[in-house]
Amino acid sequence: MQYLAALWDDKAKRGPFPQLYTNDPKEAEEFIRNCDREGRTVVRCVGVLQPDAKERRIETVKSLSFLHGDIDLRELADVTKEEVIQKLKALPLRLRLHDSGRGVHWYTDLKEPVDAGTPDNDRACALRTQLTHILASDTAVDHSAALMRVPGTHNSKCNPPALCQVIEEGRTNIGANPVWMTFTPLLGMSEVVRRFLQGAATPGTSRQ
Repeated sequence: MQYLAALWDDKAKRGPFPQLYTNDPKEAEEFIRNCDREGRTVVRCVGVLQPDAKERRIETVKSLSFLHGDIDLRELADVTKEEVIQKLKALPLRLRLHDSGRGVHWYTDLKEPVDAGTPDNDRACALRTQLTHILASDTAVDHSAALMRVPGTHNSKCNPPALCQVIEEGRTNIGANPVWMTFTPLLGMSEVVRRFLQGAATPGTSRQ
C-alpha cells in the first residue's frame, strides 16, 4: 500500500493535512491532482506500507523497491543545480534524477523488492546510507519511511512555484545482495565524489 500526503509548506501550521493510504493508482492520481496547490507539498512515502497500516512509520513499511536521496543545494557551496545535475549524470551509477525545485532527488531501482526485516533489506538500507554520504545528500531522509516530493507537482516554496519533474531516467538496477557491488570503486572514493559534486575536481583527477 502506498502513502501520500499534502503537507503544509508553512511549518508553523500544525493543523491536519490530507493523507491517503491506497492501492488504487487512479485514487492516488486524483489525490495528487487535487492537492497540488500553493502552500502544500505533495509527497509520497518511499516504502510500500503493510496492507493494514494506519500510520506511516519505519515499523509499518513492508518492502522497498528503490533507494533514494535528496541533495540540498543550500548545503553545497558555489555550485549551481545545473552543475550538480551534469555531474550526477557523469557518475558510473546511472541514477534517476528529479528536479525538486530547490534541490535534486536521486533514485536507483532495486532488481527486485526487498521485504522489511530481511538480510536483503538490511543490505539495501546500508547501501542507501553509503550513497547518501557519497552523494552529499540529506541524512534526514535516509530511512525507509521517508517522504519525497511527487514529480508533476509544484514546489510553492519557490518564487514563482517550480515544477518537480523527472530530468533523467535511471538505467541501473541493483540488487540487495553482494552482486550489486559492481560499482565498488565508487564506494571507495566517497570524499572525491563529494568534492566533485561541489565543483572541486573530476573523479580520478586533480585540479591544477
